[in-house]
Amino acid sequence: MFRERNPTTGEGYIEVQAVQSGNEAEGKNRELTFNKANVVSRRHTYPVYHCNYSGETTQTTSYDIGDGSLLCVLPDATVCYKDANFNQTQVVQMRPSSNLVLLDWMLSGRLALDEFWAFKRYKNSIEVYVSDELIIKDCTDLADTPQLTVSQGMRHFHVYGTLFVLGAGLQFLAEHLLGIYARKKNYNDAHDQDLIVSISPTQYTVNGDLISGCYLRFLASDMKNAAKVIQEITSPLIEILGGDPFERKL
Repeated sequence: MFRERNPTTGEGYIEVQAVQSGNEAEGKNRELTFNKANVVSRRHTYPVYHCNYSGETTQTTSYDIGDGSLLCVLPDATVCYKDANFNQTQVVQMRPSSNLVLLDWMLSGRLALDEFWAFKRYKNSIEVYVSDELIIKDCTDLADTPQLTVSQGMRHFHVYGTLFVLGAGLQFLAEHLLGIYARKKNYNDAHDQDLIVSISPTQYTVNGDLISGCYLRFLASDMKNAAKVIQEITSPLIEILGGDPFERKL
């Protein structure tokens, strides 16, 4: 069981589920074996409330992935309520033979209450280390400015997400996503106005070991469009994880 400390309460913990899956999985034209495969998910969206006296809600999560192991962090979306001030840090320690799928995504707010990017601030930092060497530091900082509000900048989009895929055992997933979202479009091709996806292949060398994968970001106008991306991420993993973490959720 992974536990995320929530300093807002001082002593409380937010628990997320870590389910061990089968050690070996067979897919089409491939056979994958991991020493251990875990999936970390939440049972529902993660709400962030506003604090009294303009306080900040902070959350730090650390993951340590062993040799030849797979960790899939596939939570439900974070929802920052009106006037919330959220600062999240996620730190991943890997080995050269480790494998990681890390999804981080958020919703614009409680739409039933007409909350549309109405939080005070959302700050998220993701750090990934391989053999104690920092290879990824990704930061998102959303807050209104005198020139532009978050709501204005996001226009009609209600969902924002990022994804990291790393490890030799996950090249099939990286290639799957790159094959879908990295394809060049012709000038006259119609563009989806409700879903924007950008993706890049990634390669890092640590002590002579090559760690490769991909980095994906998306903006969606609603959950229906966001679900298209989430399902492309999870469907190739179902055989390995023994099920879909988002089944009956999207």
